Amino acid sequence: MYGTPDLLVSQILAGEVDIAALPTNLAANLFNRGVDLQLLAVSGGGVLYVVADEDLGWDDLRGHTVHTLARGTTPDILYTGARPTVRDRSAT
Repeated sequence: MYGTPDLLVSQILAGEVDIAALPTNLAANLFNRGVDLQLLAVSGGGVLYVVADEDLGWDDLRGHTVHTLARGTTPDILYTGARPTVRDRSAT
């Protein structure tokens, strides 16, 4: 276990880590930075949810603040990618 993601990333960049469990977006960022890594297993299907105290759809989120764990994490990337779709639907 690592105290912070930055510590783990620095050790991966230094070649000090043989196997790591990472969010897929972090693995993609490292790969794009030239880190020689391979994915062993990827989970994600059906494990990301919007949590609220009532039933909501994408259109219901318009005008509200949506909090994710951290900028650049998989939920943030997925939500950010979905926002233009929501706007496009409202424009037609």
